[in-house]
Amino acid sequence: MKKNKILVCLTGGIALYKAASVVRGLVKAGFDLEIIMTATAQKFVAPLTFSSLIKRPVYTDEDWFTAVDVLHIKLADWADAVIVIPATADILAKMAGGLADNLVTASLLASRAPKYVIPAMNEKMLTAPATQRNLQQLNADGVKILKPAKGLLAEGYSGYGRLPEPAEILTWLTKQLAVINKQQDLQGKCVLISAGSTVEPLDPVRYLSNNSTGKMGFSIAQAAQQRGAEVILVAGPNHLALPTGVNYQPVKTAQQMEQKMLEFYP
Repeated sequence: MKKNKILVCLTGGIALYKAASVVRGLVKAGFDLEIIMTATAQKFVAPLTFSSLIKRPVYTDEDWFTAVDVLHIKLADWADAVIVIPATADILAKMAGGLADNLVTASLLASRAPKYVIPAMNEKMLTAPATQRNLQQLNADGVKILKPAKGLLAEGYSGYGRLPEPAEILTWLTKQLAVINKQQDLQGKCVLISAGSTVEPLDPVRYLSNNSTGKMGFSIAQAAQQRGAEVILVAGPNHLALPTGVNYQPVKTAQQMEQKMLEFYP
């Protein structure tokens, strides 16, 4: 079985020292790693620390400026998954806004691989409306986010925003990354799914509906897509994040759902 290729993006936060144990754990688990460090990250931990763990050079902005090939596209195409640790408020804002002002952000923007972020910052920055909006946007974009822990912060007091311990991060990442290890047994298949409630108007104000949330259908759609299927998701009104990579067909009434299902599967 081939090694899964993981691009690890290291950004500038005091919690970066914990990332060394996470990288070591990923190497021991058999993943093939490439690492990019932002300029700020290099002020906290030297690239040599991480290059020693993965037995290859670590990429920086200097490599981006001097590379003969288009390095951010090369790394984005290479990766089966991308991890950002520690995910600072700055990198979250750049990811949510689509900025590409350094090798890390350009690679993240170019990559179509699943993305996993592990935020760490002061509680005041974490709970700021702007950061919460950015996290919501990333969640809507399909980015997987590990909730920060509560504990002693760099400022000397306890609060939320602390990077979880490496063992917890590795457990979470291993579970998340297991998805890309799944056999693509549905490749070449088309999966059609109906999900959620429907709404039947009685008059301009009132309607009949039901309590279906659509969660199961959305989960099945995401799982089928991850296993290589072409997925068509016909769904009634809902408040769920759209699964990545599916053909989404929104409807309202039961008749509309029937018509749409028969359109794709006569």
